[in-house]
Amino acid sequence: MQLKNKAAILVPSCDKYSDLWGPFFTLFRRFWPDCPFDVYFLSNNLGLDKPGVKNIPIGDDVSWSDNVLKGLDRIEQQYVLLFLDDLFLYDYVDSKGIIDVFNWILEYKPACVRMNRFIDNFSASQGPDKPFNSMAGVFSKGLPYRVSSVLTVWRKDILRNILRSGESIWEFEIYGTQRADDYEDFYSSLKNYFPVINGVIGGKWRTAAVKKLEKLNVEIDTDKRKKMTMGRTAMLYLKAKRSQLLNLFPPGHRRKLKELICGERATGLRS
Repeated sequence: MQLKNKAAILVPSCDKYSDLWGPFFTLFRRFWPDCPFDVYFLSNNLGLDKPGVKNIPIGDDVSWSDNVLKGLDRIEQQYVLLFLDDLFLYDYVDSKGIIDVFNWILEYKPACVRMNRFIDNFSASQGPDKPFNSMAGVFSKGLPYRVSSVLTVWRKDILRNILRSGESIWEFEIYGTQRADDYEDFYSSLKNYFPVINGVIGGKWRTAAVKKLEKLNVEIDTDKRKKMTMGRTAMLYLKAKRSQLLNLFPPGHRRKLKELICGERATGLRS
């Protein structure tokens, strides 16, 4: 099948998150049993014995970006969908809709397409600022969050160019957004194609995610990984609402406002 030969899923992880792997793949297979793509799983030294999952062991951690760069070298397909292991499916995936998007991607060859406008109440909820077609809108230069690691389809050569050795996942999104201004053809879908909940933030379980997974009869280890405190949960909620307020301002001013509010300056760019 042409689609399988041209696009794949990459789940970048590391061994310290191994307690998430069982719940992640349990729900992945339950709610996306007809996934049409190869699934590559990136970890350090621990393996994962799951049918249909191709392991990419990359050795000891250097940084999130170094790990992904090593993983890309092991994937032949032209496009990769980054699917983080702390994003848990809680409902069925519309494979037909996703295939339609990927067929458009393979024909048009964009640099990047975000498959979800937002995740849940903790997301920045930044959508496209210009219309494009019935499936996606344009994510223009100058917007905050133009670069994302979350449920985003990347043309592999563009992703390689934007990644920088030594950067964490947060640095990739902050500073990579600045570097992405060198490229055209960034898009965001007009709807959420993946029903997921963000399970872990800052190494702690979100209480809402724990409750959701318990309702789905999925076992998690809250002894190994503690739950987030109420204070931390409230702070993250307020930060998300602050980010969502950026949508009230003209697109061309949002990144500068974000830099002023959050202290994320272009001077922090890595070369």
